[in-house]
Amino acid sequence: MQRTILVVDPDGSLQRVLEGTSIPTGWRLTVLRSTDSGELRPALAESEVLVVKTAPVSRADLEAAPRLRLIQKFGRRTENIDLDAARERRVRVETMPLEHGVWVAEQAIMLLLALTKKLLPGHLGVIAGENPGRIEPFRTSQTHSTYNWTGLGGRGTLFRRTLGIVGLGEIGTEVARRAKAFDMEILYYNPPALRLRAEAEQELAVTYQPLEQLLLRSDYVTLHIPHTGETEALFGEHQFALMKPGAYFINCSRGGVVDERALCCALATRQIAGAGLDVFEFEPLPRDSELLRLENVVLTPHNAGGPLETIAGEGRELIERIAHSLATCNR
Repeated sequence: MQRTILVVDPDGSLQRVLEGTSIPTGWRLTVLRSTDSGELRPALAESEVLVVKTAPVSRADLEAAPRLRLIQKFGRRTENIDLDAARERRVRVETMPLEHGVWVAEQAIMLLLALTKKLLPGHLGVIAGENPGRIEPFRTSQTHSTYNWTGLGGRGTLFRRTLGIVGLGEIGTEVARRAKAFDMEILYYNPPALRLRAEAEQELAVTYQPLEQLLLRSDYVTLHIPHTGETEALFGEHQFALMKPGAYFINCSRGGVVDERALCCALATRQIAGAGLDVFEFEPLPRDSELLRLENVVLTPHNAGGPLETIAGEGRELIERIAHSLATCNR
């Protein structure tokens, strides 16, 4: 019996994930880039499985899908799916964690820690032999050692500090899960239409805030938003002026969502304490970039998402999960 799988993929990200992935014999997989109901619902009427990432799945969509048995969400957040309607129609909804999102979340936390603990200045001070007290080396023991012999100052802690996540989607959620382990207060901003359900906010221990309030309250601000026409240079002079003077800024999303000149000005004048950046307006980062002349930054070469093999692995896992769910649906 032929399996009909519909992939609704408005931004093309699922198609990239599935490139090169082997599709089981007997499956007919269709990729639809449009979410227009005139195109979507005729395709839904024939489909047994629906695969989505960010595309909305409404009650009306489900009513147009009499053969639908499974919705496979690429990711863990289900705000885009009408779960009540799916439950009423006995349509199974399955989720999957995104490994590349975990990689990005780990990098964001790494940048938070590197900035807070002054990792690079500490490392460079040891390498350079900094020893302002001119202490002679001696063999250490549990009770006898030389603490902070380079005299490194300005370090802090994540403990009980406030983290503001701009964009609490798949990656932002993974950041929140990890920040929670540091006992951080976690604020988040999404466009109002994408605010989490109350039970999801409670599960993640996050509090919704309008963007300006989030910036005013946060000790750390981390971006996890797509680069679109609406988010182009979303962070500029006004947003950095709202942040606390001791706050740190992290960007592991896309360089174009930040006005890089405004960021460099905020960093150079110490309007904010520092920045950890994995993405830039131009990549590779030009050798004349002002960011390279600043001391209060940690820069990485847009590699937070892990090796390219990670994405290919997600494609295989997606197909395997669908196959497993269909097999168990038949029992």
